Amino acid sequence: MELLDAYQQFRESAKLPQMWQGAPKLESTLTLTEPDEVWAEFENAQPRQGWLQFQSHQQYFTDGLPTPAPDWGCLLTAEAVTGQGHSLTLRHGAGQGWILTTHSHDEQGSELYDEVRHRLHGANGFLVYRRYWRDTTERGVIQHLALLTAIEINADSEE
Repeated sequence: MELLDAYQQFRESAKLPQMWQGAPKLESTLTLTEPDEVWAEFENAQPRQGWLQFQSHQQYFTDGLPTPAPDWGCLLTAEAVTGQGHSLTLRHGAGQGWILTTHSHDEQGSELYDEVRHRLHGANGFLVYRRYWRDTTERGVIQHLALLTAIEINADSEE
């Protein structure tokens, strides 16, 4: 891939992070309108680790979904990873309701990607994201998507 080769030559001197060839692959998109169906569909996707934000509670999880408490309210947004390595994203849609998307990773894809780690609030660990970059005519190479791929907790950390 020409763009990746050019980046690799420039990367060393500019002290930039490693990048690889690959692209996100949209597996499914589901639009949901009822709070009860949001939790049911998210649970049905069988996330193994990720983070959740409810009306009155937020938390990360690393070994399957927690059981929500009644006082948490409804699920507002979430990101997770399934046992098959798919990335789940739950967001509010432009209108009322939520959009649940499932992505996989295509190693043969024609884009670039890198990985970043962000400190995990409340634990000695990191949220690991894969950022996808696309070459556009109008703006050059831009990041167009970031997907959670893992939560790394240090062994001496407790949830």
